[in-house]
Amino acid sequence: MKSAGFVDVVFDGPPGHVAGRFAEVEDARGFGVGDLGEWVERPDGYCVLRIPDPRELARECAALRLVVGNLRSVGSELATRMERLHERDADTGPNDLACAYAMQKAVEDSADV
Repeated sequence: MKSAGFVDVVFDGPPGHVAGRFAEVEDARGFGVGDLGEWVERPDGYCVLRIPDPRELARECAALRLVVGNLRSVGSELATRMERLHERDADTGPNDLACAYAMQKAVEDSADV
């Protein structure tokens, strides 16, 4: 099940001069989110729940999207080159060396992207 895109930091009371205590971090379904961050004791004596910065996660996702896009391009180019090899060597099929060369060339060409 896909999350609703948020987590709740749950306290046992509202903010105020006698604030509520931390209870749990839950997903949209009310399940505890144990792997959202890690508890760290800072040098100032405070304990904090350190949660990854969503802006950093967004940058990492954008970089991964570029990698996936490049891999798709390489796969497409490789498929095209393999089809050409099969057409060229219709009687016998391409040999292993020709296939390896096509793969290497597709990867090298994608490095320029």
